Amino acid sequence: MEQNVILQAIKELQVAMKEGFTKLETRMDSLKSRMLAVEEGQQELIDSVNLLVKENWNTKKDIVRIEKSLGMNGQF
Repeated sequence: MEQNVILQAIKELQVAMKEGFTKLETRMDSLKSRMLAVEEGQQELIDSVNLLVKENWNTKKDIVRIEKSLGMNGQF
């Protein structure tokens, strides 16, 4: 009789642990999906910043070129 109680308790514990692991796995999958979305957003932001830096650098080069052509040589 005592063994049956112990075995039943073990079975109930196994079921509870399996349910807990299933819930944890579901939450981890959800977290992975959200982390991937964040990483994609970060990459888009990095790409945008790099483009802005390049455009800014090109604009500065154009300004210097125009100043030189007008004989201003950085007077402003």
